[in-house]
Amino acid sequence: MRLSWKSLLLLVIILAGSTAGSMASPNLEEDLCGNWQRACAELWGNGSKRWRACMGQPQAIRDCQGSRDVCGIWHVACVRLYGWSTSKYRNCMRQPQALRDCGLR
Repeated sequence: MRLSWKSLLLLVIILAGSTAGSMASPNLEEDLCGNWQRACAELWGNGSKRWRACMGQPQAIRDCQGSRDVCGIWHVACVRLYGWSTSKYRNCMRQPQALRDCGLR
């Protein structure tokens, strides 16, 4: 498997984010899914085809499925199903449970 420098950078960002601890608040939960979303967006642009491929990596899927960020889970699921900024994506995010989970209802 050929790794590009961007993939290597992503791996370093994810590992740094997942192993970094806080001396002031050691009990804070890590937002691994959010780390993936931010890193992939910084590298490829949020919602782009490469962003979706980045978020489709096995570890990203595992981290996002175990995430407590339920709004983020809706976002990832709707993007995977319908792509970014499509009418089907918007309808997906307007479902009653998605609106509740994202604090919009």
